[in-house]
Amino acid sequence: MAAAVANLRTLGIPVLAASGNRGSGTSLPAPACLSGALAIGAAWDADVGYQGTMCLPPPDGPGPDVTTAPGQVACFSDTNAELALVAPGAPVTSTRRGGGSVTFYGTSMATAVASGCTALLREAVPGASPDLLATALRTSTRASTDRKNGITFPLLDCPRALAAARAASTGPCVRGPRTACLLGGRFEVGVTWLSDGGATGEAKVMSFGGQRTESDQSVFFYFFDDQPANFEMGVKVLDGCPINGQFWIFISGLTNRAFTVQVRDSQTGRIRTYTNPLGTYPQTVGDTDALTCP
Repeated sequence: MAAAVANLRTLGIPVLAASGNRGSGTSLPAPACLSGALAIGAAWDADVGYQGTMCLPPPDGPGPDVTTAPGQVACFSDTNAELALVAPGAPVTSTRRGGGSVTFYGTSMATAVASGCTALLREAVPGASPDLLATALRTSTRASTDRKNGITFPLLDCPRALAAARAASTGPCVRGPRTACLLGGRFEVGVTWLSDGGATGEAKVMSFGGQRTESDQSVFFYFFDDQPANFEMGVKVLDGCPINGQFWIFISGLTNRAFTVQVRDSQTGRIRTYTNPLGTYPQTVGDTDALTCP
């Protein structure tokens, strides 16, 4: 399960997991306990009064929530120091299969709410990394302390998370072994890959004789440390602004490994991603409507 989560993260897919409903203040179940997953706990969504049946009394549980309030950690929610945040999860009313609606209480409901917010962030900042999304989700002016362990967690605030994600995606391009900066340093380019055996990694910029294979418009990447003389990927960004008001992106891959190319406009924060499934030799990408010119 840990390998599956790691592979998803390499492909840019965040994994959110419910923290569990046993009322523990010390442990989380799998997959919430995995380091690559974002564990989500449940908070009350309203003042629903005394909750005497939701949590077992000591020593089997933390005891009931005598009072409840919006944002208060629910007594049944498993939490520990590894929990990422809490979100409204009790009660949550939603549509149901076959029509009508249904109301449930639980960390699964809180995880659905947080996942919906994550989808909105990804829509607003396409290609944002799982780490960026996780940091944005934890951006909140409200915090909630769990009485079971005294640990304080951020309470999901989706509008603030959206603003944080947009702000984090702007800033100067940083050239590095795995990152290229094209068109005067405006566009930051990086590539992640996944092999047949489940190995994952970040592609590295090619170099010959100490000289990086990177011009102002294009860059070549290689995937494996033992093959620095062979490139698997070429990425080019062109200024098509005078023609159609767009920056153009071209990608040529010579491998059937799965890969994801991310191109970030450091001035606007907009991100374009291009993926190739495992086992498929890709067609050349020619995106002449990639990113809007200022």
